[in-house]
Amino acid sequence: MFLSQIANLSKSLIYTLLLISIPILLVAEGSGGSTVGSTSSPQGSPQGSASSQQGSPQALPSCFVPDTKILMGDGLEKAIKDIQVGDQVINPVSGKIAKVVNVLESFESEPIVVITVGNKTVKVTETHPVKTDEGTIPARDVKRGHLANLNGTKAEVSKVQYLPVKAKQKVFNIRLEGDDQLENHMLLSNGIVTGDLTAMEIINQPVAVQVEPVITLDPEVIEEEIATE
Repeated sequence: MFLSQIANLSKSLIYTLLLISIPILLVAEGSGGSTVGSTSSPQGSPQGSASSQQGSPQALPSCFVPDTKILMGDGLEKAIKDIQVGDQVINPVSGKIAKVVNVLESFESEPIVVITVGNKTVKVTETHPVKTDEGTIPARDVKRGHLANLNGTKAEVSKVQYLPVKAKQKVFNIRLEGDDQLENHMLLSNGIVTGDLTAMEIINQPVAVQVEPVITLDPEVIEEEIATE
């Protein structure tokens, strides 16, 4: 009799486990990004907001300091603060020339990351994409010893520093034409391969995390199951 009750209880527990063992997906919220309009902003834009002629939607900070030199379609370099919609930029990964379709100007309230590779240095915000041997990763994840991509070569990251926050620190970024393939949104900035706004959005997408359910058995429920047999 007792063995029969135990067998029935085991069947009941197995059935319960099957019902509640469906994986639960929790979305780990990253910082959200959005498409921004074209051209530069008027003065007096609110801190941390992207500005454009088409409105001022919020954008995930992912930018360069104003004097960052970008390799352009004519083979010359141009400060990112001077780049305009319609300009052409060389993509150092695809080797193709791509047109600039958006320009972002905003104020940055977080520290600027300074990445040094050999005799080259680029200053970007923490979420800005940097191409390394670990993949294209946010600047905050770049470490000494990583291999960074230059123009056709690679070199070791020798130093990573953070600059103190400056009041109304202006930063700039651009978006290149093309689909959402990461390799189509690369730039050569101060000689180091980084990404544009689309690349930032790709590498900072929210990640789905699978969490196993925790099962707690109530002794009173077990007793009731046995008693009803």
